[in-house]
Amino acid sequence: MSPVFLRLSDGTAPKAVLLLFSPSICHRPCNIKHFFLYYLADVSNIRWGVFDLLSPSLEDYLEEIYRISASGEVIRVTDVAACLKVSLPSVTNALKKLAESNYIKYRPYKDIVLTDKGKELGLFLVERNRIIRDFLILIGSACDVAAEAEAMEHYLSLPTLTAIFNFVKYTGQYPGWLEEYKRFCRGEIKKAGPADPGSARD
Repeated sequence: MSPVFLRLSDGTAPKAVLLLFSPSICHRPCNIKHFFLYYLADVSNIRWGVFDLLSPSLEDYLEEIYRISASGEVIRVTDVAACLKVSLPSVTNALKKLAESNYIKYRPYKDIVLTDKGKELGLFLVERNRIIRDFLILIGSACDVAAEAEAMEHYLSLPTLTAIFNFVKYTGQYPGWLEEYKRFCRGEIKKAGPADPGSARD
């Protein structure tokens, strides 16, 4: 389930509030609530939950654990280490922290199991990464898309992430606009000067 993060402090540890909204309360495509409903067709009413705020590193671990789980495979420490290219002790340390926050169930030498809380946040992390990758591809960035998305995803604000989502969805609904943008980038459309704001469409 996709969360809206409001960074708070209770005096002991930072928290994030998870807001899950019903599709029935979304009225406008650009509404922030709409972004967090897009992948949640099964959500029927409003629910609240408080999540520990994860570091970028722990987000990466949870995201990868969710990916492995979603593929139907058993989640093992060695698999996580191989996917993230980190040492086994590093994975073990991260798993202990995720287990303490109730994102996973973990015991040494046993398979890793995602809790419902872990599945909800894991889904959000995976979808966030996918949306950013789609965005980079759409704008024609000549970058390593996977690496760029990884660099961006942990530090985007909610308004920026919402704007990226709306851009990706808009270009999917209006492909003609996207093709015109690509022609503009290729220099096939005259770029407007300061005194000629309408020339780009001439």
